[in-house]
Amino acid sequence: MDFNVEKNSFYKALSKIQIVAEKKTTSPILANTLIKGENNNLKLFSTNLEIGIKLQIEANIITPGEICIPSQKIFEIVRELFSDEIHIESMDNFWVKVVSGRSLFQLAGIDPVEYPVETDISNVKFFDIDKKLFMEMIDKTAFASSNEESRFNLNGISVSVNNENDKKNLLMVATDGHRLALIEREIQTDLEIEDKIIVPKKGFIELRKIFHDSGDTIKVGLTQKELIIKMDDDLITIRLLEGEYPNYQRVIPTDNDKSFIVKKDDLIRALRRVSIMISDRDEGIIFSIKEGELILHTNSGSNEIGFAKDILDIEFTGEPLDIAFNARYLIEALQTIDSEKIIFELKDGESAGLVKGENEEKHLNIIMPMRI
Repeated sequence: MDFNVEKNSFYKALSKIQIVAEKKTTSPILANTLIKGENNNLKLFSTNLEIGIKLQIEANIITPGEICIPSQKIFEIVRELFSDEIHIESMDNFWVKVVSGRSLFQLAGIDPVEYPVETDISNVKFFDIDKKLFMEMIDKTAFASSNEESRFNLNGISVSVNNENDKKNLLMVATDGHRLALIEREIQTDLEIEDKIIVPKKGFIELRKIFHDSGDTIKVGLTQKELIIKMDDDLITIRLLEGEYPNYQRVIPTDNDKSFIVKKDDLIRALRRVSIMISDRDEGIIFSIKEGELILHTNSGSNEIGFAKDILDIEFTGEPLDIAFNARYLIEALQTIDSEKIIFELKDGESAGLVKGENEEKHLNIIMPMRI
């Protein structure tokens, strides 16, 4: 194999490869990138067996072929090169030579046939989805999924398509057992998902990084084991999580008969102020709610650090109520809401609270209370 490639486009592609390529792995082969050259196109493929990425850039292919070289090393080499053009050619025993300007490197590669096989997408049907909408839905749910490896089915986001009044709605739900985020948006596509699929949070986060500077539309396809996202000539595969996702409908409160309205930014700032006086062991902030007023304060009886209190004006009439919430969980949920005002629906001091933006019924956050 022998080719010339422009540095900036090659570096940009390798930067995206780094997001997926394994740097510390028990399988050394996954620390490499497979590079194929033909028809003046260079195709780069890397996988960690959970997420795969395939990118294509233009190059002057002198001799078609393929090489497999260490992802981190080729990235570092290209990053430091000064010349605009890079020449790469294969040598004996899978070694690879890199020449640019007066710089020369020789890299020990591996046999390309040993690298994991790419997903066959020849029979996959793809559907167009607005990229901004898709990424927004990820942003508004991923934070609520679990980071505990023992709860692997909660490490992902539940994705499904609902048909309602001749319209298709894409639904994403994430939960870690203490909180839940749900968003539903209408999509203009024929995409069908027969059963709910569970997409790993990590896969969606990496997708966000890789396609953040790309076009307006993505193509989405499914196999039995993978979600496939395609944009132009670039492709990402995400291995789906196995197992059954919890019945989140049971968690969504239907009898919260008390509610108050408060300015979102005011509440976030107040939570941050009061959180200063919370210890690592006690992340609860008490909401003392009464007519026209919300008092946020720490538990003076159990906090060894000290005490903090903040008062906000709210729209509320009804019997006073005290309830405590994890400050970080609540702030993370509030940051995903677009409305200037939020509605907080409650039942009592021991039941889950429902948080949503004003006039927003299709984006909900559920947070379990803490003991006072």
